[in-house]
Amino acid sequence: MSAHRTPLAADDPVLRDHRIGGTPVLAAAAQVDAMLTACDAARPGGSWSLEQVAFLAPLRVPPGTTVEVETTLTDDGECALGSWEPGASSPTPHSRARATRSALPPPHYLDVAQLRAGCVDEVPLAAVADWRRGSGIEYGPTFHAIRAAHRGPGRMLALLRASGGLTDPHLVPPALLDSVFQCLGMLDDGTAEGCLPWYVGRVTVRRRVTGTVLALVERTDPQGASGGAVRGRATVCNQQGEVLLELDGIILKAPGRAGGSDRPAGAPARHRPVPARSVTVVTWQPVTPTPEPEPTGLHTWLVSRELSGESPDDGPVLLDPTDLHDEHVDRVRAQTPPAEVVYVAPRGVRDADEAAAVLQGVFERVRRLAAEPPMPALTIVTNAAHQVTGDEPVEPAQTALWGLARTLRIEHPQVRVRLVDLGLGGATPPPTLDEVRHGEAELAWRDGTWYAPAHPAVDATPGEPAGRAVGGRFLITGGLGGIGLHVAESLAGAGCAHLTLVGRTVPTQGPARDRLDKLAAACDLRLLTADVRDLPGALADAEPFDGVFHAAGVLRDGLARSLSPERVDEVFAPKIGGVHALDAAFGARARPGYVVLFSSISATHGNLGQSSYACANAYLDGYAARRRAEGEAWYSLGWGLWAVGMGERVADAAAARGIPALPADDGVALLRHTLGLPPGNYVLSAVDTPKDDEMTTPVTSPDTRLWPELSAILKRTLHVSEVSPEDNLLDLGLDSMMAVEVSAALAGAGVEIDPATFFDHPGVGALLRHLEGLPRAAPATPPAPPAASASPVAHPAAGTA
Repeated sequence: MSAHRTPLAADDPVLRDHRIGGTPVLAAAAQVDAMLTACDAARPGGSWSLEQVAFLAPLRVPPGTTVEVETTLTDDGECALGSWEPGASSPTPHSRARATRSALPPPHYLDVAQLRAGCVDEVPLAAVADWRRGSGIEYGPTFHAIRAAHRGPGRMLALLRASGGLTDPHLVPPALLDSVFQCLGMLDDGTAEGCLPWYVGRVTVRRRVTGTVLALVERTDPQGASGGAVRGRATVCNQQGEVLLELDGIILKAPGRAGGSDRPAGAPARHRPVPARSVTVVTWQPVTPTPEPEPTGLHTWLVSRELSGESPDDGPVLLDPTDLHDEHVDRVRAQTPPAEVVYVAPRGVRDADEAAAVLQGVFERVRRLAAEPPMPALTIVTNAAHQVTGDEPVEPAQTALWGLARTLRIEHPQVRVRLVDLGLGGATPPPTLDEVRHGEAELAWRDGTWYAPAHPAVDATPGEPAGRAVGGRFLITGGLGGIGLHVAESLAGAGCAHLTLVGRTVPTQGPARDRLDKLAAACDLRLLTADVRDLPGALADAEPFDGVFHAAGVLRDGLARSLSPERVDEVFAPKIGGVHALDAAFGARARPGYVVLFSSISATHGNLGQSSYACANAYLDGYAARRRAEGEAWYSLGWGLWAVGMGERVADAAAARGIPALPADDGVALLRHTLGLPPGNYVLSAVDTPKDDEMTTPVTSPDTRLWPELSAILKRTLHVSEVSPEDNLLDLGLDSMMAVEVSAALAGAGVEIDPATFFDHPGVGALLRHLEGLPRAAPATPPAPPAASASPVAHPAAGTA
């Protein structure tokens, strides 16, 4: 690595004549020249290019002071410019780029006459001076290098000549290069107001730039569509037309106006406050669990592929999961009906296909167990599903089972569903079958100590977000609509240089297409139509990414006992298959700076009707944990309901029941906030103001017929004014969250019912007949008078399903 330090005083012409707010600021053009000059000094000759030139922070030098400016060039071409403060242990970074050197090519010439023919409208120098005065930058004589200028459609041709004395020590005189930026700013006609260089995709200098030159500056984004930014390219040649300098992917943006902020307009606030408890994290606390006795009267099935042989007479029934076909299950169930099933998850599942096969097998067993009520109690024993005591290695297929089980617990509230995670290794022997039976629903065992999960709010103030958006390259799967497109717009607004958006279909018209067109005007945009599982081939020629966001997903609601393997696979494909493909797309030398997996709150808390979705997203949580244990910066974010994307169609109904959805802006703010935290598994959601839960208030006495109670509960929950036995609950808008609420309200009236019953009996009349055949318990509190039915029916059982 080579490094070169140079003292720079505030009265140096390159600083003195470039001021913002009265303070000398080293121009971006001077920083580019310093990096190019350092490269040429390290390896003279040839043609040098700087790629992905990002301007990170202003380099201010107050009047009367001097600063040491350091340029560095690593062996692999990373070039940076920073400044040293007295007593600092490291420099403050101001700009960075990737430098490449090539053999000096033969001269290339432009037709100067043709250039002049394309720009015939003279720009008076008085107009140039007026633009400078309104730009927000105080330009002194050194940066008055535009000697003449003419405009054409979306372009400007300028004659440039730097003042004497500044050309000799520079490969590209800052005044000439800055004049290129000035011309591009003038092409904006004030739409974005005063603009500063933000990013340059590529700068190539063929040889030292001297004397009087011509600069052709072209705008490459649609006028008026920049949203505070101007994008363009430029070619600088001598008066004979020989090309000396080329710039592509120039982005100018308006400086921020908030009191002294360095943040450009359009970039999200660095530390925008987020509501308390909107971000939580899963932690594990030592506990002393409550033992439970073995179920009596029936049998315990122990399903494990690691056990073999005959079942002991006085022990559990041993079953191999690979042999649980329908006939065998029916035969064993008839001979030894289970009160409890203990499933020991297989270890060592690493690839996507094997994981999907194992998880599909568990779904099949759940379907078989639920097919003949009552469903037995279920204990799932996993190994290394979580990082309980530190950066432990994690097997994501094991983590996935926790998402499934948490949803089963909601779909079958009468069934005891227990989760136990055992660690790998340790000095203490693992617990026996009897020792994993406890009153707690979720436990982890590590080397003799039991732990239970907790979900505290994250109170820490975040630091700088992972990586820098300015000048960065980002990949977003699921980026062509919904949440992914909002994330893309946020990154573009923060000054990223490149976005690759992956989706199954590229919009060709409508609002989504318009938003993509605006993105293309703000940064270099690649739209990739591909299945996320095909990413290794689709990204084979891609340059490394600074950040990757995996937001692809498919939702297929349905009770676990009724989900077909095909519908489960549709959910698994972009999540489980997708994350493996995403990881495989980046070789050892092209690992992204950080990866963000968009998971779901259902993986942590479960959700009725979303067993496959909770399972697949829990797999993402485990995969990210495994990568973190290997030293990489992988986030897994368990999102609650958004008001866009898959949540858009249910957000209003959820809000009516007190379940808030995240508006897109709030979700993006939460994302940026969380990326300032250490990589981890976080749960992010909108925060609701607690309300009195009227659903749990009993509505009638146990002696009253059920119709008045049921009709009142349904009207209140479904937000309808009338309901009759001829209605269909699904037609009235019943969803999984409503089913839970109706079940809770009926429980308050003394009727215990599985929420899944409403999907089995969607006809109101059929549901009523079913409910009236169930036993009723007395309510825990004195009942309220029954609500009057809007449509009293003497014999509602006459209704049809």
